[in-house]
Amino acid sequence: MAAEQKLRDRPHLKARASRAGFVTTPAAHAAHATIVGPLTEQSEAALREGAAMVAPVIEGDSRELSAALDYLQQWGEWLATSDAFQEAGISLPAPEIAAIRTVALKAIREQLDHTG
Repeated sequence: MAAEQKLRDRPHLKARASRAGFVTTPAAHAAHATIVGPLTEQSEAALREGAAMVAPVIEGDSRELSAALDYLQQWGEWLATSDAFQEAGISLPAPEIAAIRTVALKAIREQLDHTG
């Protein structure tokens, strides 16, 4: 995630995010491994292939996926309410992009609730 990279590039902001439970924590790494990484890889592959749509597949243990979703929700809320994003020069996503993120996380959560 670009926002995390910008925070990593500024040690004082990275430390602040880490103290809040983000960026460098095991939960952050797990969220990247279980959700962010697969979504990014599958979306990039669809772009390379010229696909008009992507229907990513997220796999894993329901507890790990649920914890990753919790982390991503909390990270988004912290970033939106913290002044760290301004300090790091992070632009908040356009409302349409934020809506896609919200819908995607909700869809994953609903799927877990039905299978979990």
